Amino acid sequence: MNKIYKIVWNKALGQMVVVSENAKSAAKGTTVGTHLSRPLHKTQNISACPQWLLCSLSLSMALVANATWAGVANTALPTGANITQGSAQISQNNNSLNINQNSQNLSTNWNTFNIGKDATVNFNQPNQSSIAVNRVLDNNASQIMGKLNANGQVFLLNPNGVIFSKTAQVNVGGLVASTLNLSDSDIAQGKFTLKNNGNAGSVENYGSIIANGGVVALIAPTVKNHGTIQAHNGTVHLTAADQVTLQLQDGSLVEYQIDLGTLQGLVENGGAIQADNGAVYLTAQAKNSLSKAVVNHTGIIEANRLEKNAKGEIILLGDMQTGTTTVSGVLKAEGKNGQDGGFIETSAAKVNIADSTKVSTLSDSGKTGEWLIDPFNVTISNQAQAGNNNVANTFTPSQNDSIINVGTLNSALASNNITVTTAGAGTQAGNINVNADVTWSANTALTLRADNDIHINANITATGNTGKLNLQYGQTTSNSNASYYLNNGAKVNLKAGQNFSTQKGANAPINYTVITDLGAAGSTTKTDLQGMSGGLTDNYVLGADIDATATSGWNNGQGFNPIGNSSNRFTGKFDGLNHTISNLNINRPLQDYVGLFGATNNATIQNIGLIQANIKGYNRVGALIGEANYTNTSNAFSTGQVNGFQVVGGLVGVNRNQSSILSSYSNAQVTATNSFAGGLSGANENSSRIENSYATGAVQAQGSNSNAGGLSGNNYSNSVIKNSYATGAVSGIDAVGGLLGNNYSSTVENSYATGQVTRTSGSAITFGGLVGWTGGTIKNSYWNKDTTGQGAAVGDATGTLTQVQGLTTAQMKQGASFVGFNIDGQGGTAKVWRIYEGNTAPLLRSFLTQADISATANQTKAYNGQIQGLDTTIFTGLDSSKIFSSNSSSKNVGTYNVGYYSNQQGYDLIGGNASLTINKADLAITGLSAGNKVYDATTVATLTGTASVSPLGSDSVTLGGTGIANFADKNVGTHKTVTVSGYTLSGADAGNYSLVQPTGGLKADITPATLTYTANAATSIYGDAITGLTGTVAGFVNGENLANATTGTASFSTTATATSHVGQYAIAGSGLTANNSNYVFVQNAANTTALTINPATLTIIANAGQHKVYGDIDPTLGYAVSGWKLSDDNSLLTGALERAAGKNVGNYAINQGSLLATSNYDISYIGTDFAITPRTLTATINAQNKVYDGNSSAAVIYGDNRVSGDFLSITGNPATFSDKNAGSNKTVIVNGLTLSGADAGNYVLAATTATDTADISKAQAIVTANSLNTVYNGQNQTVNGFSATGLIGGEDESVLTGVSTTGGTGKNAGSYAHTASGTDGNYDLTFVDGVLVIEAKPVEPKPIEPKPPVIPSYYPTWANPYQRAIRMQALPVPIKAFEQVEIEVEGQGINLENIQTLGSN
Repeated sequence: MNKIYKIVWNKALGQMVVVSENAKSAAKGTTVGTHLSRPLHKTQNISACPQWLLCSLSLSMALVANATWAGVANTALPTGANITQGSAQISQNNNSLNINQNSQNLSTNWNTFNIGKDATVNFNQPNQSSIAVNRVLDNNASQIMGKLNANGQVFLLNPNGVIFSKTAQVNVGGLVASTLNLSDSDIAQGKFTLKNNGNAGSVENYGSIIANGGVVALIAPTVKNHGTIQAHNGTVHLTAADQVTLQLQDGSLVEYQIDLGTLQGLVENGGAIQADNGAVYLTAQAKNSLSKAVVNHTGIIEANRLEKNAKGEIILLGDMQTGTTTVSGVLKAEGKNGQDGGFIETSAAKVNIADSTKVSTLSDSGKTGEWLIDPFNVTISNQAQAGNNNVANTFTPSQNDSIINVGTLNSALASNNITVTTAGAGTQAGNINVNADVTWSANTALTLRADNDIHINANITATGNTGKLNLQYGQTTSNSNASYYLNNGAKVNLKAGQNFSTQKGANAPINYTVITDLGAAGSTTKTDLQGMSGGLTDNYVLGADIDATATSGWNNGQGFNPIGNSSNRFTGKFDGLNHTISNLNINRPLQDYVGLFGATNNATIQNIGLIQANIKGYNRVGALIGEANYTNTSNAFSTGQVNGFQVVGGLVGVNRNQSSILSSYSNAQVTATNSFAGGLSGANENSSRIENSYATGAVQAQGSNSNAGGLSGNNYSNSVIKNSYATGAVSGIDAVGGLLGNNYSSTVENSYATGQVTRTSGSAITFGGLVGWTGGTIKNSYWNKDTTGQGAAVGDATGTLTQVQGLTTAQMKQGASFVGFNIDGQGGTAKVWRIYEGNTAPLLRSFLTQADISATANQTKAYNGQIQGLDTTIFTGLDSSKIFSSNSSSKNVGTYNVGYYSNQQGYDLIGGNASLTINKADLAITGLSAGNKVYDATTVATLTGTASVSPLGSDSVTLGGTGIANFADKNVGTHKTVTVSGYTLSGADAGNYSLVQPTGGLKADITPATLTYTANAATSIYGDAITGLTGTVAGFVNGENLANATTGTASFSTTATATSHVGQYAIAGSGLTANNSNYVFVQNAANTTALTINPATLTIIANAGQHKVYGDIDPTLGYAVSGWKLSDDNSLLTGALERAAGKNVGNYAINQGSLLATSNYDISYIGTDFAITPRTLTATINAQNKVYDGNSSAAVIYGDNRVSGDFLSITGNPATFSDKNAGSNKTVIVNGLTLSGADAGNYVLAATTATDTADISKAQAIVTANSLNTVYNGQNQTVNGFSATGLIGGEDESVLTGVSTTGGTGKNAGSYAHTASGTDGNYDLTFVDGVLVIEAKPVEPKPIEPKPPVIPSYYPTWANPYQRAIRMQALPVPIKAFEQVEIEVEGQGINLENIQTLGSN
C-alpha cells in the first residue's frame, strides 16, 4: 500500500484533514476524501544535492526569550524515567542514554528530557513502525542540543515546549514533537489524539531533523523551523492547533486531522524543508472568528517528484475564515526524471505573496504541476496600483483583499500552472480582479476561480502554444448571476487551440477553441474564423484580432460565407474576448440570413467588435447576426455599412423569440431598399429585448412601408427597448422614427433619439421623434425637437405615453430634463446614465471607462485671437482623443468655467471641473534705442526713436502715451537691459494685449559715481590707544546711503599710536565696497590733519586726612597720582604741595603749590584740607581736707598741661566729696569742667571730670539722756530717748543711730538713772546721764462727766456697686451700744434710701 497522503478541507467538520492520496478529488466542501476542486497535484526540485539547502540558508539561532527555558549542561541526558505502558531497558554509557524497547508501543514519563550538545539518546526499537511516546513532566521546555537516534517512531511531548538547537542532530524513523498531550488509552487503541491542556509552549527547530521515509510532525500553538528538516519519501507537518488526531498504520501516518484550532496560531518556516517524493504541510487553524492563525514562509521548501506515483506536494494553509498566509522565499515541487510537476497551494482568508517569491512546479520532460492561491477577494495588480484608485487602476482593494503582484504571478507562470481562487465570506464578495496586464510565455495554465465574479480590467496574454486560461466563476452556487467581465477594453490574448475554458458554479466546464486566424474560403476546419462553419454546435473564442480584408476576394466576390443559416443554425458560444474582426466583406444581395453569423439559435455571442464591415444581403441582414433566435448578444459592436432588401440592422438583422441585445452598439450605416431598417437591429420582436445599447449610423428604408428607426426598424409583440438611444439620421417613406419605425404592442423605456427624421417621398404622416407608427407603451423617453425636426413623439399619435417629451438641444444636455432616468452628472457612480452637463446628451455608463482626474488643475492660456478650451493631452494613460473641453464663451481675455467631458466610447470622468483663464498676449514695442549715463541711483534711462506696435491679424490696437525708459536695475554695468513704459494701448482689442518690451530688449551703460571719505576732526590723549575715529562718506546720489549702497563697514584709521607725542596727524577712510560697483572712493584733503593728540590728564589728589595736633610741627604733605600713560611714573614730577597759613585749630587748604609734570600731561589737581586738631588738655585738681560739716562740698585748686604762653581758664561745678561723711582719702570730684580764654578754642578737655582725695575729720557733739518727773500710777514707768547738742547743719538726734539709752524704768516712787552710750561716724560724742523721778500719787475723787458724742466716720466708697458698711452713732437712753445696718453702696456713694437693719446689740 502506498503510504503517501494529502491534506484536504472537510466542510462538514470545518477543518483540514489528511487522507490517503487514493481518495477522490472534488470541490472544496464535501467529505473527508475530497480535494479543493483541483487535479492531483505535481511539483519539482531545486537541486539534486540537499547540501545546497544548507549552503543557501542563514541559520542564525535567533531564539526568542522564553521563561520556561533552562540552562542545559553539555552532557545533559533525560532523567526520571517511569514506564507507564510497554517495556524497555534504559541504560547509560558515559554521555549516551540507550532505551532498548521490547514492546511495539512504549509510553514513558520523564522528569526531564534534555540532550546536551555532547550527549546522545538512542532508541533501539523492534521495527520502523514501533512507537515510543515520551511525556515530559518538567516545568521547562525540552532542549535537544545533541543527538537523538531512533529506528522507529519517537513522540516527544512537553507542554512547555520542545527546542531543537542549532547543534541538534535528529535521525529517526519518524518524529512527533508537540506541546499537546496524549493519553495512554489512545496509544493503546493506536489512534493518537493530541490535546492542548492550556499551555502555550512552542516547538522550534534550529538544528537538523532527518526522517527519510517517515513523518516529521511539529505540533503546537506556535511552530518554527529555522533549521533543516529532511523527510524524503515521507511527510513533514508543521501545525499550529490545539487538538490534532493522528492515525498510524505499520509506522506510517494514514490520517492527520486538525480537530481544534488555536487562539494565536503561528507556523513559521525560515529554514529548509526537503521531502522529495513526499509532502510538506504548513497549517495554522484559528479557534474561532476572534482568533488569529498565520503561516509565514520565508525559507526554502522542496517536495520534488522523482519517481512515478510519488507525492510531490507543498501546502501552506492559513485559516480560511480569519487566517493569513504570507509567502516569500522558495517553493519547489518540480518533476524530475521525466515525472510530472507536483502541486503547491498557498491558501488562507488572506494571502500575501512577496515580489521575490520563487515558485516552481516545472517538469524536466513531463507535465507542469499546479500552484493554487486561495484567499478571499483577490486583486492582481502591480505595486504602483495596489490600493491606488487612479486613472490607470479603477479598483481599490478593501482591507481584507489579497494583493497578488502581477510580476510575481507572471514569473510563477513561467514554471507553474497557477490557480488563483477565492472564498466568499463575510463582507467579502469573493471576486477576482485583474488590474494589471498578466503575461506569460510558458505552456502553463492560469486558472481564475472566483466564488463570485471575475473582472478582467487589464489584458491577459499567454504566448505559449498551449498556454491556457480557465475562468471559473460563481463557485458559490447560491450566486446564480455570477459571470466574468472584460472591462476597459481589456483583451485576452491566446494561441489557437484548446486553450480557454469557463465554468459557472457546479455546471460542467465549457471548453472553447481559440481562433486566431481568418482561414480560407470554404474552410470547415473548426480552427479558424471561416472554419467555424464546420462546427456549428461548438464553442469558440478569439485569441487575437483578425483582419478579414481578404474576404473581399472570396467566393467570386461574394466574400465571407455566414456561419449558419435558417436550416442549420449556429447553436454554440462565441466570445471575441474583446477582439475585433476588421474589414469583413459579405456581398450576397440575393441571400437571406446574412452576417458574420447567418442564423443562430440558443447561442451566446459576446465581447466582439466588427470594424468597417461591408455587408450586403437580401432579408435578415446584420453585420454580426442575420437572424438571432433565442440568442443572447452582449458587449458587441459594429462599424461600416450594412445593406439589404428588408429587415436590415447595423448589428443584428432580426432579434427575435426572447433574444437579447445587451450593452452593444453600432455606428454602421444601414440601408433597406424596402422596409425594416434599424441602426442596431432591423427588427426586435416576439418578447425580445434591447437594453443598454445605442446606434449612431444613418438609417434609411426606401419602401412604402418603411418601418425605419434609428435604433430598430420595429419593436414588436411584447418586446422591450430600455436604456437605449439612437443619434443617426433616419429617412423613409412611411413609419419612420428617431428611435423606432413602429412599437407594436411593445414597450420603450428610458430611451431617447436625436437623429434627423426625414420623409423621402410621399405624404405619409407616420413620422415621429421617437416612433413613426403605432406608439405602444412609451415611458420616460425623449427626443430632440431641434435635431429630429419632429414635434411629436409618435407620428400617428397612438400609444400610451408617460413622461414622453420633446426637448431642445440645450435641454438634451441637462440631466434634469430626463425625468425617470437613472442618471447623474458625477463620475464613478452606479447610475445607468452619465451626463456631462451642458456638453453631452446622456451617455450609457457601461461603455465608459472610469477615470479619476479630480486632481486636474485649472489652466491658463495666452490670448491668440481664437475661442479656446482646456488642454486634453495632460492625462497620462488616457486617450486624449476621447477627452474634450468645453470652450470659452469668448476669444477675449478672462476666466471661463469650462471643464472636461468625454464621449460615449470615452471616459466616466471623476472630477475634471476646471477653469480656463485666457491671459493677455504679449505685444512688443519697436523703433526705440537707449543712451548711457553716470550712476545716479535711479533706473531712469533716456530714449531715442519712434515707438510702434504690430497687433495680431486685424485686431484694432493703437499705441499712445509718452515713453519712459528704465534700466533693469539702477546698478553700474555695461550693455544693461532698458525697459520701456509709459505707452498705452487703445482700440477694440487692446484689452487682450499686454504691452511688452522691444524684441531683444534695449541696452545701455551705467558708469560709477564718486564717494569721498571725510574724516571727522578727532582728538586723542597721549598714551591712549587711538580709537573711535569717525568720518563721513559723501557723494551718494538720489538719497542713497551707506546702508543701501555699500557693503562692509566704513572705518577711519591713522598711523599715529599711543606713544605718539602731542601734535596733529592724518586720518584715512576705508572698509567700504560699493554695491554692484556703483561708486569709486577718494580721500578728503582735510584728512591729513584731522587727528590732534592732546596731553594726557594726570590726576593728583592730595591725600585726605592730613593733619596735626595744635601746637605740633607741620608734616610733609602727601598726594596720590593717577593717569600715568605707558611706563611713565612719579619720577617725572617736580615741586611740592603747600597749605594755607595758620596755627589755630581749623582746616587749611592744601594747594598744588610748585608740583609740575612733563608737557605730555596736564595736571588735574584735586586738593583737600589740612586739619589742625585741638590739643587734648588734661585738667587736674588738688582737693583740700575739711572737718565734717554735714555736706559733701569740697575745696580744690585747678592745674593743666597747656601750651606755654596760651591764655586759658578752667571752671567747673562745685567740687564734692563722694559723700558728706567723715573719712580719710575720700574721693573728691569736679564735674562740668569747661575752658575759656583766648586760646580755649585750640583745646579739648580730655575729660570734663577731675578727681582727687582728701580727708573729712569728725565734728564734736554732746549727748544727754532724757529725764522725767512723774507720779506713781501703780505700774512700771519708763523714760526714753536722749538729746544732743553740737550737731551740724540742722541735723538732729535721728542721725545718731549708733546711740542708745539704758535704765530709766521704775514703778514705785523714787529716782531711777537713765544713761546714754554709743558711737557715730561723723561725730566725736560726749555723754550726759538723765533720771526718772516717780513721785507718790495723791488720792482725789472726781465726778463722772458725759462723753462727747462720737461723730461717725464713713469709709470711702468701694469698687463693687454694693458693699456693706457699718455706721456707728450715739445711742439714746436706754443706752444702746450701736445698731448694725446694711447700707447699699451705689456708684460712688451710699444709697441712703435703702438702709436695712441687720441686727442690734
